Amino acid sequence: MGKTRVRLKGAKKGKQWQKGKSSSSNPQTKKHRSAARGKFWSHLSAAQHSSSAPLTTKALAEHDNAAKEKDSFDSDSYAETLATSSSAVTSCSVYSLVETAHPVFGQVRKFWKTPSERHQDVLATLAAVSEAVKVENGKETEVEYFSSLLTVLEASVEEEEASPVAYLLNMVVPKVPESVLQSKFGFILKVVIQSLSKFSETDDFELLRSLIGVLVTVLLLQDSTACWRDFFTKSVVNTLMIHCIHPNPKVRKRAKDGVVSLLREGCLTSTSDSLTFHPAAPAIAKFIQQQVESGSVGEKLTVFLMKLLEGCLANFPTQLLKELCELILKQMTLTSSTLRLNGMETFMALFTSVCGPQGLTDQLNGQLISALYDHQPSLADAVLLVRWIKMMAAGLISLRKLSPSMCLQHLGKFCPNCINCFQAQKAMVGETAASTMKTLVVECISPLMEKTEYSQACISTLCTIFKSLETGLKYKYQKSWILVFEVIKAFYREFGSRKDCQEFMKESLISLCDLRESDDAQLIPYLEGTLAVAIETMGPRVVLETVSLEMNFDHPPFDFPRSWILPLLREHIRRTELSYFVTSVLPLINQAFQKGQEFQQCDKSLEAKFFSTVEKQLWETLPGFCTHPTDVSESFKQIAQQLGKVLNERPDLRMVVYHSLKNVIDTSVHDETSTKALSRFSKNYLPILFNLYTSDACTNKEHIHACVQAFASITENTLLQTFFAKMVSMLKQDSTASDTKCLMMDLVLILVEHLPPECLQQTYDLFVPQIHSVLPTVQKKAYKMVDFILSSKEGIFYKFAQQHCIEIQDSLVKALNSVTAASRKPRLSCLMKMVSRCSNGSGETFLYAILPEVLLALKDTNKKTRTEAKKLIVEMCHSLQRCLDVTVEEAVPLFFSRVLAGLAGSPRLTAATLKALSVLVLKFSDLLRGQLVSDLMNSVCLLLSAQSNEVVREAIRCSKAIIRVIPQHDLVDHLEDFVQRLLDQKGGAKIHHRKQAQYIIEKLLKKFGYENIKNVALEGQVKFIKQCYRMMERAKKQKLQDKKQNEAESPVSRLKTQPYTLDDYLYDSDDESGEDSDDMSPVEKGAWIREENDEPLDLMDSRSAQKVLSTNPRAIQISKKKHSKEFKTSEDGRILIDAKSEDRQERVLGKSASMEMDTGNSLINDSEEEINCTETSSYRAGGSGIHRNTKKGHKINFGEEYASKKARGDVRRKGKPDPFAYIPLNRQSLNKRKRAKLSGQYKHLMKSAGKGSRAGIKAKRLLRKKKK
Repeated sequence: MGKTRVRLKGAKKGKQWQKGKSSSSNPQTKKHRSAARGKFWSHLSAAQHSSSAPLTTKALAEHDNAAKEKDSFDSDSYAETLATSSSAVTSCSVYSLVETAHPVFGQVRKFWKTPSERHQDVLATLAAVSEAVKVENGKETEVEYFSSLLTVLEASVEEEEASPVAYLLNMVVPKVPESVLQSKFGFILKVVIQSLSKFSETDDFELLRSLIGVLVTVLLLQDSTACWRDFFTKSVVNTLMIHCIHPNPKVRKRAKDGVVSLLREGCLTSTSDSLTFHPAAPAIAKFIQQQVESGSVGEKLTVFLMKLLEGCLANFPTQLLKELCELILKQMTLTSSTLRLNGMETFMALFTSVCGPQGLTDQLNGQLISALYDHQPSLADAVLLVRWIKMMAAGLISLRKLSPSMCLQHLGKFCPNCINCFQAQKAMVGETAASTMKTLVVECISPLMEKTEYSQACISTLCTIFKSLETGLKYKYQKSWILVFEVIKAFYREFGSRKDCQEFMKESLISLCDLRESDDAQLIPYLEGTLAVAIETMGPRVVLETVSLEMNFDHPPFDFPRSWILPLLREHIRRTELSYFVTSVLPLINQAFQKGQEFQQCDKSLEAKFFSTVEKQLWETLPGFCTHPTDVSESFKQIAQQLGKVLNERPDLRMVVYHSLKNVIDTSVHDETSTKALSRFSKNYLPILFNLYTSDACTNKEHIHACVQAFASITENTLLQTFFAKMVSMLKQDSTASDTKCLMMDLVLILVEHLPPECLQQTYDLFVPQIHSVLPTVQKKAYKMVDFILSSKEGIFYKFAQQHCIEIQDSLVKALNSVTAASRKPRLSCLMKMVSRCSNGSGETFLYAILPEVLLALKDTNKKTRTEAKKLIVEMCHSLQRCLDVTVEEAVPLFFSRVLAGLAGSPRLTAATLKALSVLVLKFSDLLRGQLVSDLMNSVCLLLSAQSNEVVREAIRCSKAIIRVIPQHDLVDHLEDFVQRLLDQKGGAKIHHRKQAQYIIEKLLKKFGYENIKNVALEGQVKFIKQCYRMMERAKKQKLQDKKQNEAESPVSRLKTQPYTLDDYLYDSDDESGEDSDDMSPVEKGAWIREENDEPLDLMDSRSAQKVLSTNPRAIQISKKKHSKEFKTSEDGRILIDAKSEDRQERVLGKSASMEMDTGNSLINDSEEEINCTETSSYRAGGSGIHRNTKKGHKINFGEEYASKKARGDVRRKGKPDPFAYIPLNRQSLNKRKRAKLSGQYKHLMKSAGKGSRAGIKAKRLLRKKKK
């Protein structure tokens, strides 16, 4: 026996087996296998587990006798047949009978593996029925199974017999043909109703659910003939309705779903395919009315009936629907908050229903909305009020589909109520009201604005709503202003672009600007966001005419209080008139410029800077005016000359003009009139842009480049050819500077894209010779030009590259010796494009020619060059496959053989080749097998002993890649040589590569095991391997220990490991929330009446529902007192401050306890005592013994008392030492075992201190330089 590998937990001496022999033979003990086999085959028969055979002669005789006794298909003999068959359930034929039953019972076959008695009864019943059907020589159709099960159900007396039969009957009845169910309608209902009445008091609710399912399925398949006029059918519907209020929720849900599906299906008329209301609807409505109006059912059963109506209320005829709605409204007038809530949910479902026939008319919808205003909850009832708002919104959306004019009338009444909800204490009420108003704007008003017959009514309704919305900007709505801004923003976004709506929206702009100037930092982002939407939709003309900029340029003091509008204009002006900039903004710019020049001449730099800033901010609005302008053809010519003047004379404003010109061209390209008007100025702007681009003083050339591209796309070809010819002639001149040539080459590439192919050929002939230039910038630009041509996938550039592919390849190969360092990256990019084009036998020579260059590029100093070379070396392998027209498995070894030839070169080429091999090994790891792996390992092992440190480093990296991806069996033959050479480093190389060698050894230990690696190593190398193994095991243990510690400390694991006990559940169930709890359950038990001024509640008042609360009003008052404001407020929301209350803060803190004593609440009194204790006692826990801190989870952070509250770092405290790093004395520091750990902490502390000191010295040095 070998060394023990596994020890069984809990055993002193576990079974041992030799290493690698754990699965060489089957074990002798078969305890678990026998248990599993017995469990799997337990359904066959009881005889399977005994010593006797499962099928005997006696069992066959019993089975034959049972089969011969079958006479006819009447109920008595059939019941006896099933009884006889059921007695043989335990025989081996049960499994075969069930398995060969009809596919409709496929779900039952899963019951073999469950130990449930109910499932076993179902299996036995199915087997008996299947055998009975087969004995009668039936075809085993759904009808035969259905009739057999129905006969057994009729004869069943005990619920244990009827339950599995009903289950199978419910499973097969949907597959029975409709004609059979319609013809046997009376008999089926008779059997099912008798069974329901027979087992009505049973505790087997699954039996009732199955019977209800059969009943509903049969009822759904009946048409609108005389069967629904029969008294028996109506009694069946009443039986179904009785189960809708059954105490068991599953039975109740099954009956409710049946009634809902019955009403939603409706009936098809005989004359047409239109859907009419179900004939059972009157009976269902009558039952509900009788149950509710009789008073025999309590609140709970009334809620059950409301839940039923929630799914099918919309599917009643109009008259019945009206009566049911009146019944619900009557129940909502009661004090029960549960009934009110469920009534609202029922009406919500009515308004949003889209299934089945709909009985809701526009008149009834409008009447319901009017009636529901009387049931509006109070502002203190947050839950009910939220449901009411959502219900009313759904009703209005439904009314818009039925009668848009009535919807607009009700909107004018409902929206002010929503605005009034902004005063509620709970934030959820205001949020719901705001989102509802935004939804109504989008769903109800916006679609009607497009229709001419409703446009005027929409505008008047919008005016009414918006005027009431403006009242939300008063101070009494201050805490909900953010929500009001969101609603106003929605109105701006939907209707701000309509001129007929802008008239009544202008006043809100003034109010918003006044609030913005109040300097409330919390509201500024929301106010500016709202005004930004107004600028986008209304346009700057309407906004600035309503809210002027108020610029004072005439006399000092020069004030600009609304300068905050300019950034909003700059960011949000879109789709407006360019003429407004010319007529209104441009005069302000000229005026500011003149004032700035005047102050500059008078040496008033501060005023000059002010007007210069204002002028620049006004100019920065021009790109917005040029984005989708509406009047380019009329207005652009008015500012074209001034823009050209700015380009020539104002370097500080050129960026604005670049963006403006590009925006106006890009956004007007689809308008032929605008494009034609802009192209007229190309002859003026292009020379200016060319001169700016080629000048040395100009910066931001990429913006000029984009502007030139925009103008080139709309300029006529004749003008472009003229510019192209001039640039080509200048490029051919030797007197042109090299930097200028590079910039002009960029411009030529822009122009040639819009010129005929002849110009492209001329450009190619001019540029390609420049790749041999000795000037790095010119050569780099030439390569970029070639890359630009090759990267195009369509157009004239693509066709040109296809025609001159061979020529470009030859040019690139010949230019190899003249490549400069700056051109390597663009050259590799060109090579990548050419390699990707190689296919079908062409390009193999080109690939082999550029291979050495690509290998050396992997060792380039530029990171981008190295990255491009890695991509290229992989693409070359794929390209070789296309050129040779072979598979990848054949191409990879060929390419590797070519790359391996580079190992015979110089040390630099050898290192580069090893790096390429690393990249290829990681990319094609699945294709490396056999001789190729052997060649790679032999080469790497040989180069591990090289003299060059660079080669050894790359060899180690390559070996890491090989060990990472190559399977274990391919590396075994080379393991000994590799380990010995890796660890046989001499001198400085051994120290230099020690970390890398340790990493590789750890990987080998994980892959091959400690014993195998130790056996192949030399005697002097075993020590290093042992050290690596110990470090690896130590790290593994530490990782496992840290994981366990983290799991123990995490609160989630603590909850998992410490389950609740019974005492914990009882403790949590106590009423500890108090009256000031913020938790709002949907329905609270009980109701409260709010009375004001000691006046009793008038129950005849239509608004009395608002006085009945579902939450305790006293709790609201207490929470208001506890969170009361420090200052008093007037009725309109203004703050009243007493001038004599200078020490108010101290008096509030000192007398807080006495102020709250009047409430009489014991909980508040307790909190006051705690406050007083904390104020009078100055003792703080700290130290050891009885003075220790007993709070759980308290962690002492040394030096935390010196932390600053206003900034980072520490500050000095009075009466305490300076905040330096003091190391607390600890007796554990004398422990020798912990000396290394403590010394490391000290070193870390000193290192951090030195880092902060150096940062402070550097900051002081910079400060001295600034002062000098």
